Amino acid sequence: MTLSGQQDSLAEQDNYATQVNSRGGDSGVTATVRHESGEIGARGTMGLAGTDAVADRIETMPAHRRKGLASAVMGALARSAIEEGVEQGILIASEDGQRLYRTLGWKPVADVLIATTPGNAYPS
Repeated sequence: MTLSGQQDSLAEQDNYATQVNSRGGDSGVTATVRHESGEIGARGTMGLAGTDAVADRIETMPAHRRKGLASAVMGALARSAIEEGVEQGILIASEDGQRLYRTLGWKPVADVLIATTPGNAYPS
């Protein structure tokens, strides 16, 4: 899936705060959404390379699902990446993830098959 252009701003969720850490340049950015208790609700990473960004390991912890936290993570990552000069976003998503990403403006461009050796599962 790909995304071009500006990502909409998302408001902070009740009882949650989003922290973004950028390593600057051609490296990456991470976003973590924490509940006021300190527990991680959702997190993700976006690797940066020139004007491209690759979203990776976007996850919402089971106790915090269905609250819009993955959207908050993706919005924070996209805004930070755009500030770093990114013009194009790329990600590989599960079927469930694809539904979320479509609502955020991402567009499918290709099907992907992930292969692994016998006895291993993806994602790990």
